[in-house]
Amino acid sequence: MNTDDHAVVIGVGRYPTLGGRSPAKANDLKGPDEDAKAVAAWLADPNGGGVPAANIQLVRSANYADPFDGHGPQPIENDIVQAFLTVADAIKQSGHPGRRLYIYAGGHGFSPERKRGALFTANADDLNRAHLYVSEYFNWFVNGASFAQYVLWFDACSSRDRLFTPQPPSFLPRFAPMVAKTVEMSAYAANFTQKAVENLIDGRVRGVFTHSLLQGLSGKAVDPATGAITTASLRNHLFNDMRRYMSQDQIDDPDISTEPDFGAVDDFVLIPGLAPPAPAPAPVTPVAKVKLSVKADDEATEILLVNEAHALAARGLGAIEIKVPKGRYLLRAKLGRAEHEQRIELDSERTIQLPGIQFASAAPLAGTSRIHETHEAASFDAIARINGGPGERASLMVMTRWWSDTAEHRRFRAPHSGLTLLHHGSERFDLASGASEGDIDRDRWATRTISIDPGLHRLDFRIGGKSAASMTISGLTNFQTRLYLLFAPNPDNSFEPRLVDASVFMWNTLYPERPDVVRLTDAARLALADERSTLSPQLLQSAWGRKLNPMMMLYALHHMLLLKQKEIDDARQGGEPGGEMPQGASRPVRFDPHLFDLTLDEAETVFGEDHPDIRAIRFAAAQDAGFLPITMPPMLWPSWSRLMEASNRQPRLIPLDIAEMVAEQPLSRPHFVWFRRSARQIRRGTHVEAVAEILNRAERQSREVGATLPRPAADGGAEIAFAPAPVADVGGPAPAAWPQSDAEMRARLSRDMGLPRSVVDAALARCGAGP
Repeated sequence: MNTDDHAVVIGVGRYPTLGGRSPAKANDLKGPDEDAKAVAAWLADPNGGGVPAANIQLVRSANYADPFDGHGPQPIENDIVQAFLTVADAIKQSGHPGRRLYIYAGGHGFSPERKRGALFTANADDLNRAHLYVSEYFNWFVNGASFAQYVLWFDACSSRDRLFTPQPPSFLPRFAPMVAKTVEMSAYAANFTQKAVENLIDGRVRGVFTHSLLQGLSGKAVDPATGAITTASLRNHLFNDMRRYMSQDQIDDPDISTEPDFGAVDDFVLIPGLAPPAPAPAPVTPVAKVKLSVKADDEATEILLVNEAHALAARGLGAIEIKVPKGRYLLRAKLGRAEHEQRIELDSERTIQLPGIQFASAAPLAGTSRIHETHEAASFDAIARINGGPGERASLMVMTRWWSDTAEHRRFRAPHSGLTLLHHGSERFDLASGASEGDIDRDRWATRTISIDPGLHRLDFRIGGKSAASMTISGLTNFQTRLYLLFAPNPDNSFEPRLVDASVFMWNTLYPERPDVVRLTDAARLALADERSTLSPQLLQSAWGRKLNPMMMLYALHHMLLLKQKEIDDARQGGEPGGEMPQGASRPVRFDPHLFDLTLDEAETVFGEDHPDIRAIRFAAAQDAGFLPITMPPMLWPSWSRLMEASNRQPRLIPLDIAEMVAEQPLSRPHFVWFRRSARQIRRGTHVEAVAEILNRAERQSREVGATLPRPAADGGAEIAFAPAPVADVGGPAPAAWPQSDAEMRARLSRDMGLPRSVVDAALARCGAGP
């Protein structure tokens, strides 16, 4: 047994009020209890983690009465913090650092930024967002060099829970010189802003990430060359295995993460294998290699070749041609959110033509999976038939449609109910009146095509029940803007719509239609939603990829910015994730500054220099983007994120009225969709009011609460000290005195709370902190 190893395992499955407390509405999960128990069992297994049972702190819902007793819902933050304290005290008593620390957490969660995770505790509700900032407790141990190795597995959503910053650890920070010699691995079930899922697997509901994790730790992640399970082999296993336990609907849902995300992944052995006997000296012979050629129908298809060690052997876009060692491989091809897999054995030269991949789209496009012939015909008819409108020189086509997996006939509610265009953001035009309709009793659809002016407009529509949503639409001279909204039955009321997906296309009406191009544009949209750079220079340089297809230009620019950031991250980590890449497995596309500038200049020519998406991209590229405030929100969520960051340099960039208007944002990446708020709420500044109240409560708590946990005396060595912390329902700690709030602190609040700087400044002003 590894007597110097310790573990904290957390599984929160019962949330009696997370869905609302008036009246109480539960939002329970079935997986975390079983998942935490299974992880703890693997850790205690001598053939698994080999952690002594006494060194495993297991905190899960099953430890507490069901229903909860007079103490209320548990575990709460303090219950979990006590588990961390137990580990810290054990290290202190031992007088030397431990070997390895494991932290596992499962339940409902959220993330303030990528590679950060917070877990809601059982007492969380719609007002009291009680939580534990798991990743920061992990970092506290790392920074203090309490162990030599660290492992974090976080099985929860990484959705953005706005209006507060997570509460940091109540322990005083510690930084040890030995931290540079430690190694770590952190893995998250979902990419930033996306959801994790649980499913029925082998007769039990399990978290998909945790099930795949334990499958890997039980042998599937073994590196066949060494017989060991390393952090790199486990990472590769999770990346290639997790989606096997997901339904097709989950894979198609752009708000659900189909692959895990990773923080630092230093390469070290998790479970050693049996050392093979030393081979007799033999002449060195070259490894026999064979040629493999793979071709896909679509240029944007991402092709991955994975070897028996679960490591990436080659990758490319549209095609790969490479020599690799003989052996067995897994061939993966991805387009949009769909994937084709096949296992191959290479013992001689081989050429493979991949089948066409059908991905799910909001639009009824040929070669996609959510399509009826009637929907496709209705879309073509609407594109060609303009029926009135408030403007001229540009046109807008909107198609709203239902999609259900069942073939039964049901009379769904009209999908275009409440569909309204605010021409130039103010002149109302009813799109529902005069719309064409069809398939009334099954997967109902409606279309309307009108003339509009070039410029920025707002589209209002129903997103489910009585909820009203909005998004920005651009009109361009001689272009038709096409919006497709796909709805599915709402789990709470199958006759009310739930927005599943949204697609926007823009096509130059002076040129013939290219359905294949439209399909690839939507594949680029879905890749951007998953933060995957899948646009080759050849695609970007083609005429249809730029001048004829403006949405592709916007997608491409964000793809290139994403690629640039990935290259920076690779350099910081000393190479691409998973260790040194073999020839042919490096990124198939590199950031090209000349191509970026060319595409941005052409996009600006089409959209105009004042367009919010263009300005967002220029800000992100550290280029001049002007000083005037934006007049409308952007079309894309990545643009909004970049504008919020830029507002910390130009606080007036996002005016308060726009910030108030888009205060509530459902997930709809990469498009930017927001819940519509009333004019009264906007005028009153209810968003600023709510933030100011949160900050005031945090400030009062930081002054009034001296401590929330027992404080051991600090006498040097491995002792632990604590800082005062506010209670868990108010978000991150506020400064002791608001008048001293500086620009750096305001920028941190903006980033952590996911708010434009104008909202933070206005809220602090209400708190008496000055401008």
